[in-house]
Amino acid sequence: MFLLMINILSSIPVCAQKLSNVKCNQIGKIINISYDLEGLAEDQKSKISVYLSTDGGYTYGNNLQKITGDCGGNISPGKNKLIYWDVLSEQESLISDNVVIRLQCDLIAPDKKIKKRSYGEFEYEMVFVRGGTFQMGSNIGHRDEKPVHP
Repeated sequence: MFLLMINILSSIPVCAQKLSNVKCNQIGKIINISYDLEGLAEDQKSKISVYLSTDGGYTYGNNLQKITGDCGGNISPGKNKLIYWDVLSEQESLISDNVVIRLQCDLIAPDKKIKKRSYGEFEYEMVFVRGGTFQMGSNIGHRDEKPVHP
């Protein structure tokens, strides 16, 4: 009987979802968030929520609402998932040198309860740029970087 129970338990698939490779970039007023969601069976779905911290990750507000893409419920596993956040339609401004964006992944069981929760974060790195004029672009880089210009 004991061996039978071990056999049954060992045949139940155990998946530990993992959010990884979280990256962000800004294009205009939209912040693009990309991530990989791994460790799920193809038929398993999860719920992805996005949170913002402006104090280096010590506290987070409510989940962001003005997001589209691979977020919300019914998200399947895969690489290069994309979320688009329309920053200025959600808040008046985003001025901070301690911005952290956190993704939360909830694996939802058939009874609609959260089965497992995991996180992935991206911390913006701010750099000081001295005022004045500078040259940008490249004469030897990609076509869209040419020419060097002020």
